[in-house]
Amino acid sequence: MWRVFSKTVKRIDSVGTGLVSLFFPPRCYLCREELERLDVICDNCRNSLPRISGPMCTVCGQPLVDELIDLCHSCGIRLRHFDMVRTLGIYRDGWQRLIQGLKFEGEKAIAGELSALMADYLKDKDPFGVVDTFSYVPLNRRRRRQRGFNQSQLLANSLSRTFSIPVEHGLRKIRATPPQTGLSRQLRRKSLHNAFTCRPSTAKGRTVLIDDVYTTGTTVEECAQALKRAGYERVFVLTVARTL
Repeated sequence: MWRVFSKTVKRIDSVGTGLVSLFFPPRCYLCREELERLDVICDNCRNSLPRISGPMCTVCGQPLVDELIDLCHSCGIRLRHFDMVRTLGIYRDGWQRLIQGLKFEGEKAIAGELSALMADYLKDKDPFGVVDTFSYVPLNRRRRRQRGFNQSQLLANSLSRTFSIPVEHGLRKIRATPPQTGLSRQLRRKSLHNAFTCRPSTAKGRTVLIDDVYTTGTTVEECAQALKRAGYERVFVLTVARTL
């Protein structure tokens, strides 16, 4: 009986979706052009999103002018807790609008679009080699309750389904911190120091830490430190975008 009911519900849902698409055709989130299929952005906008290419810091992924230089200034003067950071684009224009739409407007469908772009990047570039888990930057309970979801977790869960790699859920933010926007690197470090913890992991291998935006690197550094304390040997970071 359940199978019959389930099939009926799916048919009704399919018909309902078709009627909505007929009277309210989907439009590109960025340019508002009508889409030929149920999607978030059009192919033109997707292909126009500027990707980071060219010389970059081998550790944090900061774009560099001189291809003969391997490290940026920050990575050259101190050791990082993460092993490598890679990101898709610069936090402006289309990337910025998509991320803000996901985080602040609750457009969770954007997470599927962004995770697909991240998956394409991993398949094309393979920057980290074999990994054991995906992990994600956590939110404190109050922020998670206010937003209703964790955008980084949505991205990690989607990547997990794509690559059949489990998600590490042990990383926790144990205290609330003020908004980091506008804070200097020094103030971010002070604010986020020991703000994250991770239960001892059984993986003890290589994880890819997922976040939406890389700014100063303080957040992912604190998370990477917690993951390594829990037993992970290598922590790589993949973000959608980064500031300059």
